[in-house]
Amino acid sequence: MVNVRASVHNELIGGFAWSHSASSGTAVAAPLSTTEANRNKVWIAPGSGEFTDRSVGGWSELSDSHVTELRGAANENEFSIGGGTLRLTCGGMSQAVNSRTGADSVARAEANRNKVWSKADNFEGELLGGSAHAWTTDGRAEAAAHENELYVKGGTYRQNVYSGSAEAASENGSATAAATKNYLSTETSVTPDLMGGHASAEAKGTFDVLANENLLSLRGGARSFIGGYAEGTQRDSGTYVLQSTGTANENSMEIRSTGTFTDKSAGGYVHITANNTKLLSAAAAKNDVLLQDGTFNEDVAGGRSFARNTTAAADSVTNAAANENTVHALGGTYGAGLYGGSADAEAKREVNASANKNQLAVSAGAKNFIGGYAEGKQLAPGESVTHSTAKANENKVWVGVGAGTFTDKSAAGYSTIETNNVTEPSAEANSNQLTIRTGTFREDVTSGRSFARNTSADGSSKATAVDNRLWVYGDTTQFQGHLFGGSAEAKAAGNYSATAEASGNITHLMKGTTYDGDVYGGMAQGASDTGNVYLKSNYNGLYIHGGTYRGNIYAGAALGDLAADPNDVHEEVHHNKIEISGADDLSFASLYGYWHRVSGPGAYAADNELVLKDTKNITVKSVEGFDRFAFYVPSDITEDDTMLYVRDDTRNIDLSGKTVDAHLQGSTSLPNRIRLLHTVNAEIHNDGTATMTVHEGISGTERISVTTNKKELIVRRDGVTTDAGVPVVPV
Repeated sequence: MVNVRASVHNELIGGFAWSHSASSGTAVAAPLSTTEANRNKVWIAPGSGEFTDRSVGGWSELSDSHVTELRGAANENEFSIGGGTLRLTCGGMSQAVNSRTGADSVARAEANRNKVWSKADNFEGELLGGSAHAWTTDGRAEAAAHENELYVKGGTYRQNVYSGSAEAASENGSATAAATKNYLSTETSVTPDLMGGHASAEAKGTFDVLANENLLSLRGGARSFIGGYAEGTQRDSGTYVLQSTGTANENSMEIRSTGTFTDKSAGGYVHITANNTKLLSAAAAKNDVLLQDGTFNEDVAGGRSFARNTTAAADSVTNAAANENTVHALGGTYGAGLYGGSADAEAKREVNASANKNQLAVSAGAKNFIGGYAEGKQLAPGESVTHSTAKANENKVWVGVGAGTFTDKSAAGYSTIETNNVTEPSAEANSNQLTIRTGTFREDVTSGRSFARNTSADGSSKATAVDNRLWVYGDTTQFQGHLFGGSAEAKAAGNYSATAEASGNITHLMKGTTYDGDVYGGMAQGASDTGNVYLKSNYNGLYIHGGTYRGNIYAGAALGDLAADPNDVHEEVHHNKIEISGADDLSFASLYGYWHRVSGPGAYAADNELVLKDTKNITVKSVEGFDRFAFYVPSDITEDDTMLYVRDDTRNIDLSGKTVDAHLQGSTSLPNRIRLLHTVNAEIHNDGTATMTVHEGISGTERISVTTNKKELIVRRDGVTTDAGVPVVPV
């Protein structure tokens, strides 16, 4: 036990356990050597001066070249700092260095359940709750820092602040580092990084790093914050190993700071690299970040994983995953992006990146938001493999009251993959959900977005964006870019195929919102040098409940490359729907049931539907590409009303071969003449092949027809079979 109120021009140590190799040549090899520095206590009183060397509550140090296994421990120490200027400071520090040769050599170091309270005036070195460092020449190095607590109450901090830090390294063997269940609380700003748990391993062989279940509570700023950081590196010219892993799961943090964070931050962050590993896996899952205030100049993520493997070994696989993370950005200022989960995998052979089931709630402005972002990249020149994937599925994003301006492209789920020697890479952005209640969006916004590019001379590519959901509310919401329920794009090289599908996406657009760009239920794009391109955009639904629209509205779009041979492009768009139940202003909008960019022999469109439901006096610029029209007549319609008014288009609306349904509510108060559709400059045509039906009538005499002046589509309820048309005044 040490109680100090002074300046110390050397080391300040509560308890020191030390063991080194014998200096003579008579040392005898032994199986085990241990040191422990546990349950020591140090107090530095307010008003203390300068401490010129390290200060440690309990310090355990082992170094030997003749012992098979070294074990060092520094546990349950306490360090209270009331003032002064300090350098490197630890509650508990454990170091084990084993320079013995032999594959059975082991160095273990642990620093667990240490506690540090700091109100220091200045910190010139790192501040660590518990620090464990293990090193070996051969064999295995293991370091652990668990359940340490660090409380920063005040002062100036110029280097890193970690609650638990575990570092393991082996020149020729393997290394494992774990930092879990550490707690860090700050009430002041810190110049460098803040981490709850830091696990680092470097080895020529296999490594495993684990930074789980750490907790941060921050009231000040820093360069960055990371709840749990796991970093692993395979040394250059590494030994071929079967597997290495990095994990940062279930870390949690709450930030109520008015400070500034200048670098990338995350709840859980994994960064691992290898050069001769068969299976390399990084995972950041179930991390939770709550942001109440603060300024964030770089990206913030709930979970972030990065894995890079440069091995050319056969059957090697590199995985990066960031799944089931949660971010609540309830306040603050964001100069970059907000991510629920972000996964990045790079390798010469197979890569798989996944960012699934993340959740992001935003009540502030930012550069952009992405619920789940998955990026896969095959390093050049890549080795030949069959599959590689990027998946961003089942993510959920809520942009709520208080959201500001977003300046870059945003999505609930976004996947991208680029390969150069893969038979079929694929990108998925499926079953994502995006809800927007306010905000200004200067670039494109998508519920699910996927992109796949393959430059391989013998491989295709595939991208899907299916079954996504998008809801837009709010009187102060504005989209200056395009809006997509789902967007998928695939590109291939040579004579190989590209396949993209954006189907089954559902979008609801409420009143009070402004759309300056185009709106798509689903859009599939693709291109290949000389191969076939298969594009599908089917069963998408666009439900317009209100809003002001300045661009085109597409139920479904399949957009091939205009530079391609039209015979190679297959654009399929069917069973899409635009349903309008109200709108503030659609007068500048053109409605399209489908859009084919190439429209070659392989283009197909069918059963795309336009529905007017319980609304009237809707004015649009033009209508095109629909096979089915359904009019649900509102009960308060009059003979002066028009359900759909087409104002500018000079292209005729041809109902020949189409299906038209009028649904009446059976009210006796309905007028005898009901105008469903009126055109100003164009004409309405029917060669007699249209199927036109009135449903739920009460008199049995209802009939749909086109007026003889070809300007109106009407329902007559009085048995009149011929109608010349009447002058129509827009309401």
